Amino acid sequence: MRPRPTRWVAFVVAIVASQPSAAAEPAAAGNGRKTTITVTVDELGMLSSSDPALARVKELRIDATCTRTLETAVPLPATLGDLATLEALHLGPEGRQDCDLVVTLPANLAKLKKLKTLRADDAFEPTYAVPSFIGELSALENLGLMRSHLAAVPDFVGKLKRLRLLTLWRNEIRVVPEFLAELPELEEIDLSYNEVHRLPPVLAKARALRRIRLGNNHLTLAEQEQLRREFPNVAFDFANEYDDGVANDEASGR
Repeated sequence: MRPRPTRWVAFVVAIVASQPSAAAEPAAAGNGRKTTITVTVDELGMLSSSDPALARVKELRIDATCTRTLETAVPLPATLGDLATLEALHLGPEGRQDCDLVVTLPANLAKLKKLKTLRADDAFEPTYAVPSFIGELSALENLGLMRSHLAAVPDFVGKLKRLRLLTLWRNEIRVVPEFLAELPELEEIDLSYNEVHRLPPVLAKARALRRIRLGNNHLTLAEQEQLRREFPNVAFDFANEYDDGVANDEASGR
């Protein structure tokens, strides 16, 4: 892992910058100014602070640590559930693998009734069961569980009736459940880097669904064309970062 300077200063600056002066407070409340805080997993203790900025935070990013190796998962503090204005929670910078982030989620995360975005990238141990209380986040529109060691789409996803974007790339999913068709606002599903070769026919009736990403699922060209015929109202993305040999062999007639 590459060492990097502590982000304590950045955290303090974010807190201070987010606090308006007494004179500016009405304007800040009126214009809905967004407050974003970024901390590393090493700085989680700061989330128990009584600083008034935490009462207004709308976006929280918990980054990996590049100063040590995490031997066991770090429990996220229960105080997360007290951030009543929180609209977005990001665990880890998506796509990066050079630093460590291994956490568990507190049960009172379900209290975040304004949370619209929850994205976790490589944030859990292989044996960690992503908790079902995520299904109680009734305002959730954007759910990402990337590199989360999932063998199936979690059942609790079927409870997220406002969900628009579901991102599950780099898991071990083979079967796409029919209950996704019952999500009335679901527009996009990203299942890249899994083992999905078929989709349930009922998914064609999902009224809002417009895009499905299935790159690097080892689909042959024939399977890709079959999916396009079965789902004419859906735009498919079969982009293969690793130059999928299965599709290439078929294309060349081998």
